[in-house]
Amino acid sequence: MMLRAALGRVLLIVVVLEVSLGGGGRLFDTGSGSPRMVLFGLGLAYVAAALLYREKIPREFVFLSVLFVVLSGVSTLIPVLQGQSVVAALGDFKPLAYFLMLPFFALTIRNMDDVVLVGRLLKSSALILALLYLGVMAFWKAGGMTVMQMYEWLNPAHSAEAEFLFRGDDTFFFKALLYVGVGVFFLVAEKNRYWLGMASMLLLAIALTMTRGMWLAVFMVLAAWAFFYAADRLKGAALAGGLLFVGVIGVAIINETLPSVTQSNAIRWNDAKKLAEALPSAEALPLFFGGGFGTEVLGREAIEITYVNVFFKQGLVGLLFWFLPAVYLAWQLRLVRDAALRPLAMPYVMAVAFVYAVSLTNPFLTNPIGMAVVLIAMAAVRVVRLSERLLP
Repeated sequence: MMLRAALGRVLLIVVVLEVSLGGGGRLFDTGSGSPRMVLFGLGLAYVAAALLYREKIPREFVFLSVLFVVLSGVSTLIPVLQGQSVVAALGDFKPLAYFLMLPFFALTIRNMDDVVLVGRLLKSSALILALLYLGVMAFWKAGGMTVMQMYEWLNPAHSAEAEFLFRGDDTFFFKALLYVGVGVFFLVAEKNRYWLGMASMLLLAIALTMTRGMWLAVFMVLAAWAFFYAADRLKGAALAGGLLFVGVIGVAIINETLPSVTQSNAIRWNDAKKLAEALPSAEALPLFFGGGFGTEVLGREAIEITYVNVFFKQGLVGLLFWFLPAVYLAWQLRLVRDAALRPLAMPYVMAVAFVYAVSLTNPFLTNPIGMAVVLIAMAAVRVVRLSERLLP
């Protein structure tokens, strides 16, 4: 039992570090199997071994896992019955399969020590990513490398699916930088003597990527936290207004300074027009279960807005399912009454709110990068809520 728990703890550390530092999972070319796929398999094997030894998975997590399998089965069956491409359907399912790691996180995040450990790992990953990003940007802009050399170094295949995506000749984005945003919330909640400087460094890294959705999502979540959880509601409202102002101003500056914004805006505006035309149509996708995996979304395999993708492929039922984790976390947080425990739960909840917000413009929620944040938070906040019973 102790050996299995120790192995689970080691595997948890490796899984958290890989997903928080590894971006899309293919930072290193390892052929057909990526490190993330290997760890996914090991996580499922650990769950199977734990079940053989009669360890219990929380009932709500079993329910969600079964619901995910049933919904995914329906979403796969629809295109098969319609004679559509099975390969395309499996391609859509592959990133979603990471949801099956929920029982693994529930079995390995079991006590407050685990909650604190995972929080430290997420915070450390954010700081490492920000330092590396700022260092590379400084070296590049100081003349250490040309634009073409940067392209060849970070995206030698010139692929749109690469880990590093360039925004013209000005800056670049690394998919794992989602966790820089996540780290902001852990630093704000912790508030040690260096929190302000470290949080500012993380925000600077996000600003330099010129990713409008991520920048605004960070400040939207911070504003909501300031408004709803401030001891003085008036001061909280003023702080929330100031945070939103900074977020909006940042977006406006990016709009004015980044040349590729025009093209990005045109694509999103075109998608919005197509969506407005498709929804009222009598030939719209089936309302409840969508068109199934592999269905095109507005003429493309997928678009940037996660929730539109889910609606077209899995319908209203799919949308409801992917919002269940947020509902669960809100319910768990509401049950945490102790003032000493809430600060431990809040960064996890804010990180999940951030993932949901940024998924309005980027497909993170239905991808292991963002999904891992949600699954980890569900297990961690549940532990915090249950630990309240043990207080004297």
